[in-house]
Amino acid sequence: MTTQTRINRADQLHAQADTLFVAAERIEQFSRACAASNNPEGSACWQRIAKTYLTEAEAFAAEAAKITGKRS
Repeated sequence: MTTQTRINRADQLHAQADTLFVAAERIEQFSRACAASNNPEGSACWQRIAKTYLTEAEAFAAEAAKITGKRS
C-alpha cells in the first residue's frame, strides 16, 4: 500500500468514525428523552444502540491509527 493510499484510507476511516460518534450522541439524546418521559425500556433500547455506534466508531478510529502508526 502506498503512502498516499494509506493516508486516504485512514482519512476514510476517521470520517466514518466521526460520523458514528455524532450519530451516537444523537441516539443518546433519544435515550435521555425517553428517560425524562419515564420510558425506561425505550431509554435502555436507545442506549444499547448508541453503545453499538460507539463501539463501531472506536474500531474505525483504532484501525485508522494502526494504518498511520498513531495511537488513538
